[in-house]
Parts: sequence; structure tokens; C-alpha cells
Amino acid sequence: MENFSSVMTIIGGLGMFLFGIGIMADGLQKVAGDKTHQIMGELTKNMFRRVLFGAILTALIHSSAATTVIVVGLVNAGLLSLYQAAGVIMGANIGTTITAWMVSMLEWAPFLQLETFAPLFLLIGAFLIALTKSERKKNVGNILVGIGLLFVGLSMVNQGVEPFKEAEIFVIAFQAMGKNPLLAILVGTVVTALIQSSTATISILQTMAYAGMVNWGSAVFITMGSNIGTCVTALLSGLNVKANAKRASIIHLLFNVFGTVVVGIIVYIAFLIMPDLALSSINSTKLAIFHTCFNVVTTIILIPFCKQLVNIAQRLVKDDPLEIAQDEQQHLTQKVMEKPIVAYETLINSVKKMCEFTIKNYDETLKAFLNEDLVTALKAIDNREQMQRLQRDVMDYMGRIDTSNYNKKQMMMVNDWVYTIGDLERINARVENIAELAETMHLEDKHFSDTAKDDLKQMIEQTAFSIKEAVDIRLNKNIDKIKIVEESEKKVDNLEIELRNKHILRLVDGNCNAQSSVVFLDVLSNLERISDHAINIVNYVEQETKEEHK
Repeated sequence: MENFSSVMTIIGGLGMFLFGIGIMADGLQKVAGDKTHQIMGELTKNMFRRVLFGAILTALIHSSAATTVIVVGLVNAGLLSLYQAAGVIMGANIGTTITAWMVSMLEWAPFLQLETFAPLFLLIGAFLIALTKSERKKNVGNILVGIGLLFVGLSMVNQGVEPFKEAEIFVIAFQAMGKNPLLAILVGTVVTALIQSSTATISILQTMAYAGMVNWGSAVFITMGSNIGTCVTALLSGLNVKANAKRASIIHLLFNVFGTVVVGIIVYIAFLIMPDLALSSINSTKLAIFHTCFNVVTTIILIPFCKQLVNIAQRLVKDDPLEIAQDEQQHLTQKVMEKPIVAYETLINSVKKMCEFTIKNYDETLKAFLNEDLVTALKAIDNREQMQRLQRDVMDYMGRIDTSNYNKKQMMMVNDWVYTIGDLERINARVENIAELAETMHLEDKHFSDTAKDDLKQMIEQTAFSIKEAVDIRLNKNIDKIKIVEESEKKVDNLEIELRNKHILRLVDGNCNAQSSVVFLDVLSNLERISDHAINIVNYVEQETKEEHK
């Protein structure tokens, strides 16, 4: 009965540990989430920054698997290349060692007893969550509660393991794994694959090492196996994504397998030379040191072969022709979509494509309109349908996003990007209207005078300026340009009034006919409305800026 109680304590402690990590990670993502877009820009610069980003992100969320899921999503969205993703994945393996050092504090910092400080973290965290109105403080409270639960869980596992210190079955099992590296690697892989957390596997192993139950031979190879097992989460997240995203999860697996093979052979030879070391006890701190050294050394060894890892992944996962044809469609699994950084960056990337599409459609259609090139102008109708498909895809994608991990500021920014998509679609609708007006002119064999064309060209150029500057402000947050777009919008409004009056005078003087006059005025009206949508986009950015400074 006592053994059963101990086993239940271990299981309960493990559950609390994993739950604590989840709460802490969610809080950290909400606190740091507003800066993810700026961080993403740094990843393209060099390998060192990618590795560092992977290490820091994983140290924060305590899960290399979660980091790799994020990477899979970013690759799937076209925001990271495979080569860039490989660097982040390598850094993730280093960052995941932070938890091992927290667990080893029982040995090298005994004054920081987990059961002593855990209630303090829980109390402060609960106080912030329950009694403060600031969302940021509530998120900090979640982080503290997560840390407290993590510590309580580890303490429970430690208590549960204590009665088994002298159990013969564990002595025999660890001795067997100490003599058989493949068995130890397999155990580490399977256990981690089942619970989908190498952090939890190594933490349990450390508590057993702290109790004096684990030898060097079994511990180091179980640790290596846990690095392989943690790839299962990323592999599962890559089942229903694009080929490149599948390759990112394969790179994670290849990296850990190659690292285990290379370092495993070196360690195995060392144990053959020093057999007594393999069967001697290892403590929690030494295991943390090995875990860190293993991942750092593996990263150093494999960084020069990053391109080779990418090439192997590309050979293992072939491009799907159907996928290439449907490249605009986003196929993300739920695990990937739970990550705010992935969802947000994917949304931004989609808006970028729509912005480029809108500017190109406007320029080509209005140029064709002035040149009376009906064939080119009518392409705007097909372009509008394509824009609507893009909008539907993004809205469908947004409907499947788990927004529970978003703070208010992130939700506001996501909503503003969605509103931007709406304004871009309406700009394309207005461009389509102008294309249809070109068709009307052609069918009725009507033409504008050179004076009318010059007037239209003036307003077309001013409206184009408004669109392009608004897009630049939206994508790059160049808030210094907001006044410029506001002034441009006023110029468009004034031009509409001025050109409308000039055209009416021409109509009264008999210098143009009634049919072409209606089209001319409709074009002016559409251009003015396009400029209104441009200023809407700018207003979203301006509102975001005000919220950020509150």
C-alpha cells in the first residue's frame, strides 16, 4: 500500500510539474508576445542569433518541443527558411537544459528548498491574478503560479521516489541500462515520446539521481534518448503541413539522432576504458552538467553541417505538386496554431502578400484604364476574385486560431490586421468597379478628352501615393509618415471636388458628352473611396501606437 501511495505521489507530482510548465509558458508568451515580430527580424541576420533565440525562447517556455512546433509553424508560413529554422532548433536543445539546473538546486543551493519557496510563489501569483486589474500583472501572476506548481510537482516526485531508493528492481534496471546503452537510449526515447516532454523525463531522472538510485551509464544514455523522444511532438505537428515544415521537424530529429550517435560513441568508448565510472552513482548536478555539455557540444559539432542536414531533410521529404499549386492555402495543425508567435506572424505574412497584390492590381488597372487597354483592365475582375479567396483563407485560418494565450494588446493588434485585410479587399473592389467602367466606355465607344485624362491621371497618382504610404506604415509601423498620408487623403478629397467642378463646366460648355461624364464622375468617386480605405489602414496603426504607450 505504501508503494502504491508513492507511485501516485510521483504521478501527481509529474502532472503538477507539467501543468506548472504550461501555465508559466503561457504567461511568459503573453508578457513577451508583443515583441515577437521585432524578434523575428533578427533571426535572418546570422546563425549565432538564431541559436541564441532558440535557446532563450526554450529557456522561457521550458520545452524544446514547443519551440520546434513554433519553428514548424513559421517555416510553414514562409517566414523562416529551413536553414534559419535549423539554427533555432539547435538553440532549443541548449535552452531546454535550464530546467535541469533548476532541479539540481536541491544539491548546489540547498538553502533554496523547493517546498519553502513554492508556496511563496503561489501566494504572490494568486494575489496578482485575483486582486490586480492590470493584464500584465495578471500574466506575471500566472508565471509565478506556474513556477510554484513546478516546484511543488518536483517536490512531490522527490518524496515519491524516496521509498524506492533501496528497491532491488530499480537497482537491477539501472545496472542493466548502464551496461546496455541502446536499452537506455530506447527507454529515454519511449518515456519522453509518451509524455511528450524531455524536461519531465530528465527532471524525474534527476530526482532519482538525487536519491542515489541512478548510475552514470544509464543516466547519460537515457538523457540522450530523451532528446530523440522529444522530437515526437514536432513530428506530430508536421503531419498536416507543407513539405518545408515537415522538413523542419525532420531536421529536429536528425540533429538529435546524429548528436546521440556522435556523442554516444565517444561516451561509450570512455566507459569501456573506465567501466567503474559507468556503474558509479551520478547526482542531480552532474546530470545537469552532462545534459548541458551534451547539447552544447552537439550544437558546436553540427553547426558546420547545417546545410547538409537541410539537404538530407529535403531528400527525405519531397515536394508535393498539388501543394505547390495551392501554395496560398495555410495548412496548420492545432498544435502549431496554439502558438501566438506563429499565428501572428502568419497573419502578417498574409497581409503583406495582400498589400503587394493590391498595389500591383491598382497600378496595372488604372494604367490600363487611361490607355484604354480593356483586356488588361478587365483582369482586375479576376484579381478581385483571387483577393476574395485570399481573404476567405485568412479568415478561415483566423477562425481556427486558439486565442486563449493572447493578451488584450495582442488581440487588438490581430483585430487591426484583420480590419486591414477588409480595407484591402474593398480597395480591390473599387478597382474592379473602375475596370467595369472601362468596359462600359468600350461598349459605348466613348473616349475621354486629353484634358479629362490629365485630370484623372493627377488624382490616380495622388491616390496611389496614399495607398503605398499607408501600406508602408502598416507593414513597418513608420508612424512618422502618418501625417503625410492624412495630408494626401485631404488632397484627394480636394481634387475630387475640383475635378468634378471642372468636368461639369466642360459638360456645360459642350466639350464632353453625358455618357462619358457619368463614367468620369464615377471614377473620381471610386478613387476618393480608395483613399478613404488607405487612411483607415493608417488609423489602425495610430490607434495601436496609442495603446502601446498607455
